[in-house]
Amino acid sequence: MATTSRFSGINYRIVLFCLLAFTSVQLFNATQAAAQIWEPEGLNMPGGWNGWDNPPANLALASYMQVPGGRVTKISTGIPRWQTLFSVAASGGDIVGGTYEWLFTSGPSGSPWNNKWSNTNATVNTLQTYTKEGAANNTITVTNGKWYTMNYEDAGYVNTRAIFMETSAEPVNIATVSVPATVNQGVPATVTITTPLAPSAGELFYLRYTTDAWATSVALPVTMTLTSGTATIPGMTTGTIVSYYAFSSTMPAITDNFDLYTIKLNANGGANYTYTVSAPPAAIPTLSEWALILLGVFLLGVGGFYIMQRRQVC
Repeated sequence: MATTSRFSGINYRIVLFCLLAFTSVQLFNATQAAAQIWEPEGLNMPGGWNGWDNPPANLALASYMQVPGGRVTKISTGIPRWQTLFSVAASGGDIVGGTYEWLFTSGPSGSPWNNKWSNTNATVNTLQTYTKEGAANNTITVTNGKWYTMNYEDAGYVNTRAIFMETSAEPVNIATVSVPATVNQGVPATVTITTPLAPSAGELFYLRYTTDAWATSVALPVTMTLTSGTATIPGMTTGTIVSYYAFSSTMPAITDNFDLYTIKLNANGGANYTYTVSAPPAAIPTLSEWALILLGVFLLGVGGFYIMQRRQVC
Protein backbone atom coordinates (compact mmCIF):
# COMPACT_ATOMS: atom_id res chain seq x y z
CA MET A 1 0.00 0.00 0.00
CA ALA A 2 1.34 3.43 -0.88
CA THR A 3 1.78 5.86 1.97
CA THR A 4 1.80 9.66 1.91
CA SER A 5 4.23 11.57 4.06
CA ARG A 6 2.79 14.27 6.30
CA PHE A 7 5.54 16.57 5.09
CA SER A 8 4.78 16.00 1.41
CA GLY A 9 1.32 17.49 1.95
CA ILE A 10 2.87 20.52 3.68
CA ASN A 11 5.37 20.97 0.86
CA TYR A 12 2.57 20.79 -1.72
CA ARG A 13 0.60 23.44 0.10
CA ILE A 14 3.68 25.66 0.41
CA VAL A 15 4.45 25.34 -3.30
CA LEU A 16 0.82 26.05 -4.19
CA PHE A 17 0.77 29.10 -1.89
CA CYS A 18 3.97 30.44 -3.44
CA LEU A 19 2.61 29.98 -6.98
CA LEU A 20 -0.63 31.74 -6.08
CA ALA A 21 1.24 34.60 -4.40
CA PHE A 22 3.56 35.02 -7.40
CA THR A 23 0.61 35.00 -9.80
CA SER A 24 -1.26 37.55 -7.70
CA VAL A 25 1.74 39.88 -7.69
CA GLN A 26 2.09 39.61 -11.46
CA LEU A 27 -1.62 40.27 -11.99
CA PHE A 28 -1.50 43.25 -9.63
CA ASN A 29 1.49 44.73 -11.46
CA ALA A 30 -0.14 44.18 -14.83
CA THR A 31 -3.36 45.77 -13.59
CA GLN A 32 -1.51 48.77 -12.19
CA ALA A 33 0.32 49.26 -15.48
CA ALA A 34 -2.87 49.03 -17.52
CA ALA A 35 -5.14 50.90 -15.12
CA GLN A 36 -6.13 54.53 -15.43
CA ILE A 37 -5.69 57.19 -12.80
CA TRP A 38 -8.23 56.76 -10.03
CA GLU A 39 -10.84 59.24 -11.20
CA PRO A 40 -11.85 60.65 -7.77
CA GLU A 41 -8.25 61.88 -7.39
CA GLY A 42 -8.08 63.23 -10.92
CA LEU A 43 -5.18 65.17 -12.41
CA ASN A 44 -3.76 68.47 -11.15
CA MET A 45 -1.11 70.79 -12.62
CA PRO A 46 0.56 72.67 -9.73
CA GLY A 47 3.62 74.78 -10.45
CA GLY A 48 5.24 78.18 -10.38
CA TRP A 49 2.27 79.55 -12.29
CA ASN A 50 0.04 79.11 -9.19
CA GLY A 51 2.51 79.28 -6.31
CA TRP A 52 2.70 75.47 -6.17
CA ASP A 53 -0.68 75.20 -4.42
CA ASN A 54 -2.03 71.65 -4.71
CA PRO A 55 -4.87 71.09 -5.38
CA PRO A 56 -4.68 74.37 -7.31
CA ALA A 57 -7.09 77.20 -6.59
CA ASN A 58 -6.58 78.23 -10.25
CA LEU A 59 -9.46 76.31 -11.84
CA ALA A 60 -7.65 75.95 -15.19
CA LEU A 61 -5.03 73.80 -13.42
CA ALA A 62 -7.33 71.89 -11.05
CA SER A 63 -9.02 68.51 -11.27
CA TYR A 64 -12.79 68.80 -11.54
CA MET A 65 -13.00 65.87 -9.12
CA GLN A 66 -11.19 67.69 -6.28
CA VAL A 67 -11.93 71.38 -6.85
CA PRO A 68 -15.46 72.65 -7.59
CA GLY A 69 -15.34 74.17 -11.07
CA GLY A 70 -11.95 72.61 -11.83
CA ARG A 71 -11.36 72.49 -15.57
CA VAL A 72 -8.96 69.53 -15.88
CA THR A 73 -11.63 67.07 -16.96
CA LYS A 74 -11.70 63.41 -18.00
CA ILE A 75 -12.61 62.38 -21.55
CA SER A 76 -13.31 58.64 -21.73
CA THR A 77 -14.18 58.20 -25.43
CA GLY A 78 -11.33 57.03 -27.63
CA ILE A 79 -7.95 57.26 -25.89
CA PRO A 80 -8.75 58.05 -22.22
CA ARG A 81 -7.35 61.50 -21.51
CA TRP A 82 -7.53 64.58 -19.30
CA GLN A 83 -7.99 67.98 -20.90
CA THR A 84 -7.88 71.62 -19.90
CA LEU A 85 -7.95 74.89 -21.86
CA PHE A 86 -6.45 78.10 -20.47
CA SER A 87 -5.76 81.65 -21.60
CA VAL A 88 -2.50 83.53 -21.12
CA ALA A 89 -2.49 87.31 -20.78
CA ALA A 90 -0.65 90.09 -18.93
CA SER A 91 -3.94 90.67 -17.10
CA GLY A 92 -7.33 89.02 -17.17
CA GLY A 93 -6.11 85.58 -18.30
CA ASP A 94 -5.82 82.30 -16.43
CA ILE A 95 -2.02 82.60 -16.38
CA VAL A 96 0.48 85.40 -17.03
CA GLY A 97 2.97 84.73 -19.81
CA GLY A 98 6.42 83.44 -18.84
CA THR A 99 8.51 80.32 -18.25
CA TYR A 100 7.38 78.06 -15.44
CA GLU A 101 8.29 74.84 -13.64
CA TRP A 102 5.33 72.58 -12.89
CA LEU A 103 4.16 68.97 -12.45
CA PHE A 104 1.32 66.66 -13.35
CA THR A 105 0.13 65.16 -10.04
CA SER A 106 -2.55 62.77 -8.82
CA GLY A 107 -3.36 61.88 -5.25
CA PRO A 108 -6.04 62.27 -2.59
CA SER A 109 -6.87 65.76 -1.31
CA GLY A 110 -4.93 65.10 1.89
CA SER A 111 -1.86 63.91 -0.03
CA PRO A 112 -2.05 65.35 -3.56
CA TRP A 113 1.65 64.80 -4.34
CA ASN A 114 1.43 60.98 -4.12
CA ASN A 115 2.02 60.55 -7.87
CA LYS A 116 3.82 62.89 -10.23
CA TRP A 117 4.81 62.97 -13.89
CA SER A 118 7.78 65.15 -14.75
CA ASN A 119 11.24 65.42 -16.34
CA THR A 120 10.07 67.15 -19.56
CA ASN A 121 10.74 70.52 -21.18
CA ALA A 122 7.39 71.04 -22.87
CA THR A 123 7.36 72.24 -26.49
CA VAL A 124 4.02 73.52 -27.80
CA ASN A 125 2.26 71.52 -30.51
CA THR A 126 4.44 68.48 -29.75
CA LEU A 127 3.32 65.17 -28.22
CA GLN A 128 5.93 64.34 -25.55
CA THR A 129 6.64 61.69 -22.90
CA TYR A 130 6.40 62.50 -19.18
CA THR A 131 8.25 60.29 -16.68
CA LYS A 132 6.46 58.81 -13.68
CA GLU A 133 8.37 60.07 -10.61
CA GLY A 134 10.95 61.83 -12.78
CA ALA A 135 13.68 63.68 -10.88
CA ALA A 136 13.27 67.14 -12.46
CA ASN A 137 10.23 69.40 -12.67
CA ASN A 138 8.63 70.01 -16.05
CA THR A 139 9.16 73.40 -17.69
CA ILE A 140 7.08 75.32 -20.21
CA THR A 141 7.02 78.78 -21.78
CA VAL A 142 3.59 80.32 -22.44
CA THR A 143 2.96 83.56 -24.31
CA ASN A 144 0.60 86.43 -23.56
CA GLY A 145 -2.27 86.66 -26.02
CA LYS A 146 -2.39 82.90 -26.62
CA TRP A 147 -4.67 80.02 -25.61
CA TYR A 148 -3.43 76.53 -24.76
CA THR A 149 -5.22 73.19 -24.89
CA MET A 150 -3.54 70.46 -22.83
CA ASN A 151 -4.30 66.78 -23.49
CA TYR A 152 -2.82 64.20 -21.09
CA GLU A 153 -2.99 60.51 -22.00
CA ASP A 154 -4.36 58.52 -19.05
CA ALA A 155 -2.17 55.40 -19.19
CA GLY A 156 -2.34 54.77 -15.44
CA TYR A 157 0.57 55.02 -13.01
CA VAL A 158 3.32 54.70 -15.61
CA ASN A 159 5.16 56.99 -18.02
CA THR A 160 2.70 58.74 -20.32
CA ARG A 161 2.30 61.38 -23.04
CA ALA A 162 0.85 64.88 -23.16
CA ILE A 163 0.63 67.82 -25.55
CA PHE A 164 0.03 71.58 -25.27
CA MET A 165 -1.60 73.00 -28.42
CA GLU A 166 -1.31 76.77 -28.90
CA THR A 167 -3.92 78.96 -30.63
CA SER A 168 -4.17 82.72 -31.03
CA ALA A 169 -7.75 82.81 -29.70
CA GLU A 170 -10.11 80.64 -27.69
CA PRO A 171 -10.84 77.49 -29.71
CA VAL A 172 -14.30 77.47 -31.27
CA ASN A 173 -16.86 74.71 -30.86
CA ILE A 174 -18.06 72.63 -33.80
CA ALA A 175 -21.76 73.47 -33.85
CA THR A 176 -23.12 71.20 -36.59
CA VAL A 177 -22.06 68.30 -38.79
CA SER A 178 -24.25 67.42 -41.77
CA VAL A 179 -25.41 63.96 -42.84
CA PRO A 180 -26.08 63.31 -46.58
CA ALA A 181 -29.66 62.30 -47.33
CA THR A 182 -28.70 59.66 -49.91
CA VAL A 183 -25.27 58.49 -51.04
CA ASN A 184 -25.21 56.16 -54.03
CA GLN A 185 -22.52 53.65 -54.92
CA GLY A 186 -19.35 55.23 -56.22
CA VAL A 187 -20.53 58.79 -55.52
CA PRO A 188 -18.42 60.96 -53.13
CA ALA A 189 -20.26 62.42 -50.13
CA THR A 190 -19.72 66.04 -49.12
CA VAL A 191 -20.09 66.82 -45.41
CA THR A 192 -20.45 70.35 -44.06
CA ILE A 193 -19.47 71.55 -40.58
CA THR A 194 -20.24 74.90 -38.98
CA THR A 195 -18.79 76.86 -36.06
CA PRO A 196 -20.49 79.65 -34.08
CA LEU A 197 -17.54 82.00 -34.70
CA ALA A 198 -14.77 82.15 -37.27
CA PRO A 199 -11.83 80.11 -35.94
CA SER A 200 -8.36 81.56 -35.41
CA ALA A 201 -5.68 80.97 -38.04
CA GLY A 202 -4.02 78.21 -36.01
CA GLU A 203 -7.13 76.05 -35.75
CA LEU A 204 -7.33 73.21 -38.24
CA PHE A 205 -10.43 71.08 -38.77
CA TYR A 206 -10.79 67.45 -39.79
CA LEU A 207 -13.46 64.93 -40.68
CA ARG A 208 -12.41 61.51 -39.43
CA TYR A 209 -14.24 58.55 -40.99
CA THR A 210 -14.14 54.75 -40.96
CA THR A 211 -15.73 51.93 -42.95
CA ASP A 212 -14.64 49.07 -40.64
CA ALA A 213 -15.91 50.09 -37.17
CA TRP A 214 -12.74 52.10 -36.39
CA ALA A 215 -10.27 49.29 -36.98
CA THR A 216 -8.80 51.80 -39.44
CA SER A 217 -9.71 55.41 -40.15
CA VAL A 218 -8.75 58.48 -42.17
CA ALA A 219 -8.80 62.16 -41.16
CA LEU A 220 -9.75 64.42 -44.07
CA PRO A 221 -8.88 68.14 -43.84
CA VAL A 222 -11.93 70.41 -43.77
CA THR A 223 -11.70 73.51 -45.95
CA MET A 224 -13.08 76.36 -43.84
CA THR A 225 -14.50 79.69 -45.03
CA LEU A 226 -15.40 81.86 -42.05
CA THR A 227 -17.84 79.72 -40.01
CA SER A 228 -18.46 76.91 -42.52
CA GLY A 229 -16.35 74.21 -44.09
CA THR A 230 -16.60 71.05 -46.16
CA ALA A 231 -14.80 67.75 -46.66
CA THR A 232 -15.55 65.04 -49.21
CA ILE A 233 -15.59 61.34 -48.35
CA PRO A 234 -14.68 59.16 -51.39
CA GLY A 235 -17.28 57.01 -53.13
CA MET A 236 -17.88 53.55 -51.67
CA THR A 237 -19.53 50.28 -52.72
CA THR A 238 -23.19 49.49 -52.04
CA GLY A 239 -23.94 48.56 -48.42
CA THR A 240 -20.84 50.23 -46.96
CA ILE A 241 -21.56 51.86 -43.58
CA VAL A 242 -19.55 55.06 -43.17
CA SER A 243 -19.16 56.45 -39.64
CA TYR A 244 -17.57 59.84 -39.00
CA TYR A 245 -17.15 62.86 -36.74
CA ALA A 246 -15.47 66.28 -36.87
CA PHE A 247 -12.64 67.60 -34.69
CA SER A 248 -10.22 70.51 -34.47
CA SER A 249 -6.50 70.61 -33.77
CA THR A 250 -3.33 72.59 -34.40
CA MET A 251 -1.53 69.64 -35.98
CA PRO A 252 -1.25 69.28 -39.78
CA ALA A 253 -1.77 66.01 -41.68
CA ILE A 254 -2.85 63.85 -38.71
CA THR A 255 -2.54 60.11 -39.31
CA ASP A 256 -2.52 58.70 -35.74
CA ASN A 257 -3.11 59.69 -32.10
CA PHE A 258 -6.27 61.46 -33.28
CA ASP A 259 -7.74 61.78 -29.78
CA LEU A 260 -4.58 63.23 -28.24
CA TYR A 261 -4.41 65.83 -31.03
CA THR A 262 -8.08 66.83 -30.60
CA ILE A 263 -9.04 70.24 -29.22
CA LYS A 264 -12.79 70.30 -29.89
CA LEU A 265 -14.98 67.61 -31.44
CA ASN A 266 -18.53 66.94 -32.50
CA ALA A 267 -19.22 63.20 -32.49
CA ASN A 268 -23.01 63.33 -32.27
CA GLY A 269 -22.97 62.89 -28.51
CA GLY A 270 -20.61 59.92 -28.79
CA ALA A 271 -22.75 58.02 -31.31
CA ASN A 272 -20.89 59.44 -34.35
CA TYR A 273 -22.61 60.31 -37.63
CA THR A 274 -23.33 57.57 -40.18
CA TYR A 275 -24.75 56.85 -43.60
CA THR A 276 -25.10 53.66 -45.64
CA VAL A 277 -24.18 53.63 -49.32
CA SER A 278 -27.15 52.84 -51.57
CA ALA A 279 -27.27 50.89 -54.83
CA PRO A 280 -27.05 53.07 -57.93
CA PRO A 281 -30.46 54.13 -59.27
CA ALA A 282 -31.83 52.60 -62.47
CA ALA A 283 -30.43 54.32 -65.53
CA ILE A 284 -32.74 56.82 -67.28
CA PRO A 285 -32.53 56.68 -71.08
CA THR A 286 -30.98 59.68 -72.82
CA LEU A 287 -32.78 61.58 -75.60
CA SER A 288 -30.91 59.64 -78.27
CA GLU A 289 -31.77 56.36 -76.52
CA TRP A 290 -35.43 57.40 -76.34
CA ALA A 291 -35.30 58.14 -80.10
CA LEU A 292 -34.00 54.65 -80.82
CA ILE A 293 -36.67 53.11 -78.59
CA LEU A 294 -39.43 55.05 -80.35
CA LEU A 295 -37.99 54.11 -83.74
CA GLY A 296 -38.00 50.46 -82.73
CA VAL A 297 -41.62 50.70 -81.58
CA PHE A 298 -42.56 52.43 -84.85
CA LEU A 299 -40.84 49.76 -86.95
CA LEU A 300 -42.52 46.99 -84.96
CA GLY A 301 -45.84 48.70 -85.55
CA VAL A 302 -45.21 49.05 -89.30
CA GLY A 303 -44.10 45.46 -89.50
CA GLY A 304 -47.17 44.24 -87.66
CA PHE A 305 -49.45 46.32 -89.89
CA TYR A 306 -47.74 44.92 -93.02
CA ILE A 307 -48.20 41.32 -91.84
CA MET A 308 -51.88 41.87 -91.10
CA GLN A 309 -52.41 43.36 -94.60
CA ARG A 310 -50.74 40.36 -96.25
CA ARG A 311 -53.02 37.98 -94.34
CA GLN A 312 -56.12 39.86 -95.43
CA VAL A 313 -55.00 39.69 -99.10
CA CYS A 314 -54.45 35.99 -98.87
